[in-house]
Amino acid sequence: MMPFAALARETIVTKSHVDGTPVNAFFIAPVKPTEHGKSTLVVYSHGMLSNIEEPFVVPPGAPTGPVLTSIYPHYGFLSVGIPESWANPKVLQDFTDAITRVQDKYHFERIIYMGASMGGCNLLRYIEQAPPEIKDKSECILTLVSCGDLAQLYKISRDEDVKRSIAKALHGTPVENKDEYKARSFIANIKEFPPNVKVVILSNNEDLTVPPKLQTQLYRALIANKNQVKLFQRKGNHTTWPPPVMMQYYIDHIIHKRLM
Repeated sequence: MMPFAALARETIVTKSHVDGTPVNAFFIAPVKPTEHGKSTLVVYSHGMLSNIEEPFVVPPGAPTGPVLTSIYPHYGFLSVGIPESWANPKVLQDFTDAITRVQDKYHFERIIYMGASMGGCNLLRYIEQAPPEIKDKSECILTLVSCGDLAQLYKISRDEDVKRSIAKALHGTPVENKDEYKARSFIANIKEFPPNVKVVILSNNEDLTVPPKLQTQLYRALIANKNQVKLFQRKGNHTTWPPPVMMQYYIDHIIHKRLM
């Protein structure tokens, strides 16, 4: 499957809103865009120290992007992100540019999102501030070991690299730059998040990097916002990735009406 994926994948190049340099996204076009219901774009964003290659190599032997598009041939798959970006609003504008580029060509009827760790933080915040033409098509998101409050993440994470990365990206600690943490955190801006967007949250019980307490906090905030939401609590640490059969199960939860 990997050689097939490498041949099918194309690079989308846009101009970075951060520094004006070229920024890449990877895209798998739908093989049968009008078959089996709505044409769908999946937008994936990676973890803190990873890159847009992540969904093409993880999990090993059955990577998320190629497997997903083989199961659902009417889906397009777009991998976006910049390492250590932490919901930088200019990076989120780059997401819009990449989505718009493929949307103009394929006219997807809906958008679903998948975000791992920092990628989930970024995509949750992205949906809140996405342009109306993208927000209106946004139906659901799957977050893996992610959170909605960057100040809380900074305070309780046991991973010193995470603390360093957040402080660098947000120009200080939560005490030093409270307003920036609020501006980039999902829960602080949840009233901008459409209540019709479904959310599935994966939480690992031994995660010291993004502790499960933060996924519970995210779950409760979404319930209060009247979103359909499902919290799956699993065994494992921060790097424990669901096997392919479980990934399909979680994806089915955000696609279909089986949340409750």
